[in-house]
Amino acid sequence: MGKRIRSDVNPKHRFDGKTPEQRTAAAIKAAATRKAKVSKARGDMVRFSLEIPRKLLQDYENLVVTPGKYSSTSEAIRVAMRQYAGIK
Repeated sequence: MGKRIRSDVNPKHRFDGKTPEQRTAAAIKAAATRKAKVSKARGDMVRFSLEIPRKLLQDYENLVVTPGKYSSTSEAIRVAMRQYAGIK
């Protein structure tokens, strides 16, 4: 592979030879690939948002997550939800 020329727009970056449209298409494809990998890794998990007071979350993390029983706040909340619902 030959030496690449530098971009006239930003001389500190090397020019890759792609048009703006090609760069946009590549970025969209990369985003879709990342999304598919995350979705595949998550399995049947669903992401949702929960708004709670900051102090409540801090207290919960200090009591439950930080001592090391759970690897993340999400895992601790999933376990708490299962226990509340009586699901094993």
